[in-house]
Amino acid sequence: MGLDDLTAVASVFDTPGDLINYLEHRGDMLVAHLRPKVHEEYRVIEYYLEHLEGLLIARARAMNQELSVSDVTPYANEMRTIARGQHPDFAAGMVIDDVIRQLHDVDDNLRMPGAQFAGGRAHYAEVATELSGVTRPRRIRLGRTLLDLIDKASTSGRDTFRTIRSQRRDQCIMLWASLREPSERAERAQDLAMYTTLAKEYYGLSKAFGIATEGYVGIGRSYDVVLAEFETMPSDEAERLGLAIFGPRDALT
Repeated sequence: MGLDDLTAVASVFDTPGDLINYLEHRGDMLVAHLRPKVHEEYRVIEYYLEHLEGLLIARARAMNQELSVSDVTPYANEMRTIARGQHPDFAAGMVIDDVIRQLHDVDDNLRMPGAQFAGGRAHYAEVATELSGVTRPRRIRLGRTLLDLIDKASTSGRDTFRTIRSQRRDQCIMLWASLREPSERAERAQDLAMYTTLAKEYYGLSKAFGIATEGYVGIGRSYDVVLAEFETMPSDEAERLGLAIFGPRDALT
C-alpha cells in the first residue's frame, strides 16, 4: 500500500476495532481475490463494504465460529452509512472518543477502593485499551445513550443509569449520569466502582465497564471509568440492589 492507500483506509476505519476487522479480511481474503495495485485501496474498501456480511460470516466459519446474517447485518449497514458520511448520529460516537482521550490524563488522586481497583495509570491504561477496541457503530450507540442519560438527569434532577449488555461478549457497560458536584468527584469514582461491580454481579457476566460523567449540560466534562473483571458471586443483596438501581433484567442487547 502507498501513502494514498493508507490515507484511504484511515479515513474509513477510524477505530482500532474497525481497522483490525478490515486488515484481517484484507490479508486473508481480499488481496488474493482482487489483487489490488498501489493506489487502488478504495476499490478494495468498496468491495469489502459491499460484501461485508458474507465476508464476516466466511471468516468466522474459517475460525470455527458461527455468525448468522442477522448477527452481522446491523454492523455492515452502519459501516456503509458511516463510510458514505451519511450516519445521522455520527457525532454521538465522538463522546466515547473523548472518554478514551481523557483516560490518558489520569488524576492519581482518584483511586478506586479495594484490591480489585488499584486505580492509577495501570488500571486506566487497561480500560483505555479495552474501550479502544469498540467499533465506530457501537461507539455511536453508546455515545447516544450517554447523551440521552445526561439530558434526562439534567431535566429530572435525578441520577440516571443504563446498562448495555452483550451475551456474546459476556460483558456489560454501565453508564451513569451523576448529579454529584465537581468537588465530590472522588466520591463519584468510588461509587462508580461499587455500581460497576454490582452490575457485573447482578447480570452474571464476566466483565463490566463503568462510565460516569456529570448529569448536567455545561462547559467542560469529566469522565470516570472502571473495569471489573474479577470474580463475583451472586447474592440476595446484589439481587435486591440491582433490581432497585438497574430495574428488571430484560433481553440482552
